[in-house]
Amino acid sequence: MFKIIQVIPTSDFKVYVYFEDGKIKLFDMSHLVGRGVFAPLNDLNVFKNKCTILNEPLAS
Repeated sequence: MFKIIQVIPTSDFKVYVYFEDGKIKLFDMSHLVGRGVFAPLNDLNVFKNKCTILNEPLAS
């Protein structure tokens, strides 16, 4: 398993995830925001602020 070193959110509820091995993946979170534990992320400003990391764990 590779360590996540950076996550960058987009304005359409997607996140670019950068891994220590150099891979970059784009994940579409739009189907999750606004539901269950992801409900607070329905606000785009919250999504962009809470889903940004650099060498730290993703946490709220």
